Amino acid sequence: MHGPPKIVEEDSDFPFIVLSPQLPLGDTSSEQAVVAFAQLLGNVVENYAVDDCRIYITGLSMGGYNTWALTPIAAGYLDFVAAECRARDVPIWVLNGVHDTAVPFEYGKRMVNKMRTCGADIHLTAYEYANHVQT
Repeated sequence: MHGPPKIVEEDSDFPFIVLSPQLPLGDTSSEQAVVAFAQLLGNVVENYAVDDCRIYITGLSMGGYNTWALTPIAAGYLDFVAAECRARDVPIWVLNGVHDTAVPFEYGKRMVNKMRTCGADIHLTAYEYANHVQT
């Protein structure tokens, strides 16, 4: 377990609503996962006291890819998003391991540079000694 789910597990007084869906083992149908999560998020916003100006989306590995699809850009992934500058008004913080073999650091760096040409508020943190999943 990583990130916010780990924090929630360790701190019962965590003062936020956290949604952390997982795909079934072996499922790689990212598009269906994004649609299902968007519906879940909409339901939570509609039925609970959620400040919709303070919704943060994060993800690890494939979840990281899906965060691009959940921003208000409504279409596309990665290079396509950057090329179209569709997420330029969404503050973005990219965290990438320099030695990541699944999502190469150069790929993330290229995305950040493309988004910067659009005037995006985007930041990159490079984890010098990290690979894909660092616990």
